[in-house]
Amino acid sequence: MAGQVRCLIAQPLNNTAAPKTDDDFKKNFRADVFVVPMPSEGLAHGGNDYSHSSIAAQLGVPLKLLRMPVSYQGYTGFNFAANILLTDYDPTSSDFGTSPPGICGAALIVHSDGVDLTSGEIVKVMVDYINFFFLPKLERTLALAEGEDKEMAKKQIVGRLTKEAFHAYFEERRRLAIAEGKPLDGKPKSPVLLKYTKVAQSCGGCGALASPPVKLSMCAKCNFRHYCSKECQKEDWVTHKKACKVKL
Repeated sequence: MAGQVRCLIAQPLNNTAAPKTDDDFKKNFRADVFVVPMPSEGLAHGGNDYSHSSIAAQLGVPLKLLRMPVSYQGYTGFNFAANILLTDYDPTSSDFGTSPPGICGAALIVHSDGVDLTSGEIVKVMVDYINFFFLPKLERTLALAEGEDKEMAKKQIVGRLTKEAFHAYFEERRRLAIAEGKPLDGKPKSPVLLKYTKVAQSCGGCGALASPPVKLSMCAKCNFRHYCSKECQKEDWVTHKKACKVKL
């Protein structure tokens, strides 16, 4: 629709309290994510009120968030999605691994380039990705004593935060959802493609990119999934054997 951009609203449950432990954080993620049309002119006036998600941008999907007024729909619960998306992933930052103080209530999520976000699954899958590949390792890393080992560990855990690895993960999630008879709502393609028309392949097991001496081989059955080693392919087969049969 002319003059409008489709955005997302992450809306937490009202009875959701801020987590006390990391396990609590992982187990109690609850939010509804809706697609809403917003006037493009009005979005541009948000200015400095927006918080940019550096971790989403690192995953190839530049997003910015705007906290909705507490009065919006009366939602006041802890917003897990917003807190995860605003986690500082920069290993050189003093704020590494932290997010702004408890963000509660609904949050408007906008693509920084002003393009349409057509499915709430974009946020849900991204939150799952960060929650699975980054946050568990972050907890262990922050517990290390200060020193070279900790600095090296920080750099290692952000290695999976690439647009190539997230793109491969999202496309695999699409196939798995179809294989299970529950396609992602709105049937979105990888949101990385909203900004990048071409995305390099990465290993479906460890996320490695093709760079000497690393070479990627393609799954002979689906001609889509790639791997850097037989070990990665074997480990990934536990879930890929379902997605492997799906053709898009």
